[in-house]
Amino acid sequence: MLTHLGVTLSELGRPGDALTAEREAVTIRRQLAAADPARYRARRQCSGLQAGAD
Repeated sequence: MLTHLGVTLSELGRPGDALTAEREAVTIRRQLAAADPARYRARRQCSGLQAGAD
């Protein structure tokens, strides 16, 4: 949801707010992955997000 909010805010010409939403989304995803690494590792590998993640 926050990623979609970021895109919408960006499209509305609010890049600062979009960046804040995107950063919050990344923080939440990292916390979820830390809490259950196996679950999120599988999703990350399937989605191709591993490139440039670190």
